[in-house]
Amino acid sequence: MAAVLDQITIATLAMHGDLNTAVLSRDSAALRIFQDQAIEATGSPLNIKIRYKRNNGGFYAGFDTFDTTRVEQFAQGTLEWKNVYVNVTIDEDSLVSNASMNIKDLMAINDIRRLPTRDRNTIFNLFGEEMAGALDDIRKLLADGAYSDGTGSGGKEITGLAAIVDNADTYGGIAVAELGQFDYNGFLSGAADDIWAGREKAVGGSITLDELANGLNDANQGGADSVDCIFCPLDIYSSLELQLEGQRTRVNADMAEIGFRQNIEWVSFGVTIYPDPYCPAGEVYGINKNHTHMYIHPALNMEFSGFKEPTDQAAITGQLKMKCQLLCDDRAKNFKLTGVTA
Repeated sequence: MAAVLDQITIATLAMHGDLNTAVLSRDSAALRIFQDQAIEATGSPLNIKIRYKRNNGGFYAGFDTFDTTRVEQFAQGTLEWKNVYVNVTIDEDSLVSNASMNIKDLMAINDIRRLPTRDRNTIFNLFGEEMAGALDDIRKLLADGAYSDGTGSGGKEITGLAAIVDNADTYGGIAVAELGQFDYNGFLSGAADDIWAGREKAVGGSITLDELANGLNDANQGGADSVDCIFCPLDIYSSLELQLEGQRTRVNADMAEIGFRQNIEWVSFGVTIYPDPYCPAGEVYGINKNHTHMYIHPALNMEFSGFKEPTDQAAITGQLKMKCQLLCDDRAKNFKLTGVTA
């Protein structure tokens, strides 16, 4: 009885090719960038190693005595893996309406290849359409998760940018004030920022290039290790697009080529600004890709369970599943503006 479902599973997966490619986001720039640079990892939990102190050293002359006191340079935080799934379900009513057979009829088929081509294609297309919808649904779950604070679904959601780029809450088990402060004042805060905190400011007004520049400068803009991407809602993007007229800008050709044609590279700062429909209203995120990554477990990387007949519903169902997490090893390399209007 399971043979026909195995055949349908094989045919359905063949229609969608590599699921890792099929799940790549088509509308969230943030998720697509994280997916393109995703890192496969194993083990649990995920460890975050943070260097927050410098070794003893300095200039010397002659017979000066060196300070050889050992310095504990590193702290370690941890994050747990998160699991995401989407059901791929064909209910019996749809099967009867489209293929003129119920679940019992379908399960009684020994070899689906013996069905007339038209009937066989109808069944394959029915399951294929459900798979296409499931892929779209899991893309949305991941895109929402990329901006989440990790508290959704009873704490089972991805620990996203809302938690990473935050200047008040614990992240990875390390409190924001636990690793001390920088010895210089931030542009956004005007005060010494905590080492283990995102650069954040509640603007409470219209977006300006000055505020954006302050956030970029706070996150060590100008060097090789600086903010690469700014993500914002569509209305904020339109406002920035108008304000950048006359500035040195260009389109990021690599992102435009894969479908994200609406972007502006602010040449003076070497950063690309993207509108993202999943970015929360009134918020702007500046993200350094060197320190913020999506991790994916290779043992559960867009795996499909295969179709099966559950005992508690008139349907045939399967699940797309993935084990993943967003992880940042230097929160201060990112910034966020909140309460922003166009």
